[in-house]
Amino acid sequence: MFFKNKNLFCILTVLASIFFVSTISKAETAYMKINYGISTHDMGTTTTTGTITYDDEDEGFIFAAGYMVGDLWGVDFMYHDLGSSTVGALDVGDAFKIGNLDHHVTTAGTIENDVSGYGIGFIASSNSDSSWDTYIKAGAHSWDKSGSTTLLSDNNHINGEFFSQGIGAYGGIGVAYSFYDTISVDVAYDIIGLSKDVSFDSSSTLISLGVRAKF
Repeated sequence: MFFKNKNLFCILTVLASIFFVSTISKAETAYMKINYGISTHDMGTTTTTGTITYDDEDEGFIFAAGYMVGDLWGVDFMYHDLGSSTVGALDVGDAFKIGNLDHHVTTAGTIENDVSGYGIGFIASSNSDSSWDTYIKAGAHSWDKSGSTTLLSDNNHINGEFFSQGIGAYGGIGVAYSFYDTISVDVAYDIIGLSKDVSFDSSSTLISLGVRAKF
């Protein structure tokens, strides 16, 4: 898949920063990385009337940085932009449900939200001195499903579900291979909980490939 234009400048800037920092420092107690890949969103939507389409897959990225407090564990900071999920092909008279609430369409169109947020957690690494490094991480994050709509009979109800904010849990696993000094290729799977009780309910996921640097 091709990079989205809105994310391209950010990604190129971070990649340039990673290369610069990794070439001037040899301490290797801290890291920064950016991963880009395919995101999937748990929309929790069902159709009650009409023929409605749901697009729960997009492209997104996670930028992370952290510090290894011990040999095998550290603190992780991250920012994520996981793209959007869409309820489309809406016609007047259609209805769909999110959770236990029904939403009735009064104007044809498409409803879309954008998922982003930032958080802090812990990371555990298998071997920071090896060319191969596997890791897991977990923490809490502030998330935002942004957007708005005027297509429904009661547009206020959807604000607590399809458009909302909260504090959720996040976690991830990954493996990195060092191919040049302190620079590694990073493959990761991240799960981002979009619930309001710091859990993994209503989650989004990201399968991604990226670049990591230690410094």
